[in-house]
Amino acid sequence: MKKVILFLMLLFAGSMYPQTGSIKGVITNGSTGKPLPGTNLMLEGTKIGAASNLKGEYVIFKIPPGEYNLIARYMGFTQVTISNVNVNDGLTTEMNIALTPINSSIDIPKDLEAFYLKNLPDESQKILNEFKKINKAKYSLILQEVHFKNMAHDVDMKRENQMLLLKLKEETLVHKYKSSSGSEQRKIINELKEVISELLDLQETQRIKQIYDLELKLNELKMSIAEIRYNKQAAVENRIKELLEK
Repeated sequence: MKKVILFLMLLFAGSMYPQTGSIKGVITNGSTGKPLPGTNLMLEGTKIGAASNLKGEYVIFKIPPGEYNLIARYMGFTQVTISNVNVNDGLTTEMNIALTPINSSIDIPKDLEAFYLKNLPDESQKILNEFKKINKAKYSLILQEVHFKNMAHDVDMKRENQMLLLKLKEETLVHKYKSSSGSEQRKIINELKEVISELLDLQETQRIKQIYDLELKLNELKMSIAEIRYNKQAAVENRIKELLEK
């Protein structure tokens, strides 16, 4: 009788809480393979959704079991709808999505553009505004990425952002050089030298960091190998002891 009561209690307790599953994955640029932070994901016909983080990763929690159409939207990219995504109770469905860039010119909404620009440093805004004059389509695609990387608390992300902005400035200066002459060209060349020098410094810092990370991993591997050898020696000694005590 007690077992029946316990079973009914567990059954009742389980029914008190809705059973749900989740969907997770990574959103990338189908052309470059790079992550797309800030991609909006929604389950069609519901208010359930999420946005991808700085690494392009997303998780949609608390989804009632069933079959859904998953919609992924990112400004400047073709919207993707994944049909018949199954969500099961207590399980996580993995769904990675690659979005295709739209090649045509894109007009970013003014309010969204202002939102992305307002938290950027003045120098970053200046670089982006100058770049917009020479390549509006690329500007629209890149602005969202710059905004999300600027908001990151990750040092590597911020360094990547600095490098990206310097490359945009480099491209802008080259464009200006081709449409100028004389003293103006000489001035642009001096600016280019400064930009390229700063870019090389950042690349060097990035390489040093990569080497440091590799050295850390190598040290971890060495410690792991030493531990394996120690454990092997201990296992051999224990086995000998067991054999001799029989």
